Amino acid sequence: MTHPSTYLHFNGAETTPDRLLVSSDVSANTKRIILDDPGSGHRPVIAKVTLNQRQRILDPYIRTSWNSKKANWRSFTDMLERNLHQERIDFSQNPDKFGKVITSSIIKCAKTCIPRGRVKRYKCFWTNDLETLKNQQEYLRKRAEHTGKIEDVQAWRKQAAILRREITQSKRKSFQNFISHINYQKDSQKTYEYLAEIQKNTYCSNKVPIHENNEIITSDRGIANTFARAFSQAQKKGTYARRKSKIIKREYKNLKQKNGSAKATTTEDILDAPISDCELQTAIKQLKNKKSPGEDQIHAEFLKHAGKEARNSIRMWFQKIWEMAVVPSLWKKAIVVPILKADKDPLSTYLSD
Repeated sequence: MTHPSTYLHFNGAETTPDRLLVSSDVSANTKRIILDDPGSGHRPVIAKVTLNQRQRILDPYIRTSWNSKKANWRSFTDMLERNLHQERIDFSQNPDKFGKVITSSIIKCAKTCIPRGRVKRYKCFWTNDLETLKNQQEYLRKRAEHTGKIEDVQAWRKQAAILRREITQSKRKSFQNFISHINYQKDSQKTYEYLAEIQKNTYCSNKVPIHENNEIITSDRGIANTFARAFSQAQKKGTYARRKSKIIKREYKNLKQKNGSAKATTTEDILDAPISDCELQTAIKQLKNKKSPGEDQIHAEFLKHAGKEARNSIRMWFQKIWEMAVVPSLWKKAIVVPILKADKDPLSTYLSD
């Protein structure tokens, strides 16, 4: 089988300087594919390897995401209220089974009311005029390869230069239009994603030394102590948590004085009080949106749009877990993604970290 040449010279000559090397164990199942004109003299070459397996292999693995912006949250809340009504749930069963019922109901309502799909990696600056210029460039490339004339090669390279110029102008126009309508106070994440998409490159910032009290921290112990102080400040209790802690301490002190002992046995003991709806709502509000879920695939947006009946069922589940001291099996699982460090051996990095 003859393959087209991968390089087109200025004088119209065609050569194949690119080679594809494949090991003998997969050579019979490998197919050499030459891609279309990228706008330069070289054509990219890729290898397609077909594996004889019964199951379909998805490579790369693509996971669908929930489109919360187009979700029908009102229908989601109403449906969840009906499915998690206290009359339809058996609270006497094991918390593990109880939790699976709640989780499956939330996922079922989400699949009905929230669309899912892959985010299209479209080019924000691409237009129909650029598509027309690209088609003309591909046509001129094929004609130059077929005829081998110098004038046809020059016409193709001229068209490729025109396409590059128009792409640059379209990027600038799209950027100016985006900047004129952006709200910097609210759309910071949108701005970052747009700039990353239009630049199409990764930016690695220079390492900046750690400063504290106008001094540069260089020792390992000093750097560790600086990070420890920073994290301790970031993990401080919120306003509600501090206020609630003061209330608990005051009530516990009153109970201690009333009973004359630190071990209060009365049923009014604040430490044995049931979980309130206010506490549950406060905990849900502290969850951050657009974060990866755990093994149960429950997102923070699902819990934030839960109604009163759904929250009561969730609260009863937490109360059952607290009373029986049973940890659900879903809480014992986690999704861990190892990230390879730069200039590190994969095996030693994953074993040491």
